[in-house]
Amino acid sequence: MFRYEFQYYILDGREHFVYGDRDGTMLRENYLFPQSLLLLLDLNVVEIDTITHRLDRLIERYQAERTEEIEKEIMSGLEELAAMHIFFTLLPLDWRWRFDRARDADWRTMSDLLPRKRISHLYVEVQERQRQIKTLFHEILSSELDRAGTPQRMAAYYQKEIKFEQDRYHFRLHPVCYELVEQGIFTDVLYPDDVYDLIDYSVTECVKRQLRMKVCERCGRWFVMSRNTAEYCNLPVDGKRGRSCREVAAMEKWTESRKDDTIFKEYRREYKRRFAWIRAGRITAEEFYQWSEQARLREADCEKGGTSFEEFKNWLKYSN
Repeated sequence: MFRYEFQYYILDGREHFVYGDRDGTMLRENYLFPQSLLLLLDLNVVEIDTITHRLDRLIERYQAERTEEIEKEIMSGLEELAAMHIFFTLLPLDWRWRFDRARDADWRTMSDLLPRKRISHLYVEVQERQRQIKTLFHEILSSELDRAGTPQRMAAYYQKEIKFEQDRYHFRLHPVCYELVEQGIFTDVLYPDDVYDLIDYSVTECVKRQLRMKVCERCGRWFVMSRNTAEYCNLPVDGKRGRSCREVAAMEKWTESRKDDTIFKEYRREYKRRFAWIRAGRITAEEFYQWSEQARLREADCEKGGTSFEEFKNWLKYSN
């Protein structure tokens, strides 16, 4: 029977995920804590719903027909979810184990081992937690609040009456073991039963560590303030280049500061024109970057007066 293991722990400011087949290769991923939780808050639940709606119908068919083809389609859909977020990598591991258990039980407890609602309700559950966690951050961990008062705000928040109890985040028990990890250090290790264990453990640690949270002024996502003057998050926003809002904002400010610089404007105009040639197939990316290195040197030389502005313009226009 397939056996899997999934571990999640936080060490030295980073969150570690160790998962896979116990008899095979274990995969390892790590991020700055709590990046995985913050990225979950930004997930598009409509995309989750599209996949889980299809999976719900497939699981219903499988319970009636039990064919290998349908099982493969279900596993493929679960892998799609896993590609959306690190927390969801637990799902294909868990369901592969469930299929094995159902076969071993000769399908007698199939409805319990292959629960449709656990998948079909995923997008609703994630959406609800997104709303609850954002409210919790605003009420308890916002950088605009006094950090020393976090415990008092927590107590007040959970003691006050609210109109709808489902609007308030509720913590849950965690399957945690204090053990030795690969760095040779003992720490708490979570062995999640489901995706919500991963979400809740991360939220709990944010509160226990009294992290200072703020909304990014560029993308509107929550992030952890690393310094008092931070305005932008370090979450990935540029899918192709992997840049963060902080990096993109710095580049934008630098570009804005040079908007009246005629030499830079000329360089920037030609840079954008030639960059478009890559997509058009006129040059390769390697050829473009070789040109841009030469262009930056020419720009610097023009700034120092070694080359006239007209000579620089002509070089930009006619260089290969």
